[in-house]
Amino acid sequence: MGKRRAKTGHLWYLVALFFFGVLFAGGLFAAYKVADELPQAMASTEWPTVEGTVTKAHIRKSRKSRRLRMRYTYDVDGQTYESGKIAFMGRVLAGNVAERRKRYSAGTEVTVYYNPDNPAIAVLEPGARTVSFLGAGVIALLFLLLGALGLWGTFKRMRKRE
Repeated sequence: MGKRRAKTGHLWYLVALFFFGVLFAGGLFAAYKVADELPQAMASTEWPTVEGTVTKAHIRKSRKSRRLRMRYTYDVDGQTYESGKIAFMGRVLAGNVAERRKRYSAGTEVTVYYNPDNPAIAVLEPGARTVSFLGAGVIALLFLLLGALGLWGTFKRMRKRE
């Protein structure tokens, strides 16, 4: 009976390590996305602009949400680029999806803000939305903290048990 209990205990430690490891990794990924996109979002208000054309636009529906999926093309120095980014941290956009669908319907001319150092990076709505970045930052910190504390606690209990 003691061996069986020991094997079950080790299994729970592995499950806890996996769970808290995934939480920590998710926090790292979210922190990376915020750190990567925030400087670009802040700089994008000063980027040069060109006219572009929306080539595709549709609303993607899931059980819990609706999201605008779109593509647009634009030319910089004779090179044609394609993007689908409306704004930085775009999943947390304010506003009505149907309204955006009308604004960005296929064939519509749009102003494209592009990164002069890498014209393949472009956005239609420049700037950093405080709510989006703050929310993502808080989630990243929360996941990092919970993951780190959970891993620490699990390792501590594993050591005690040995």
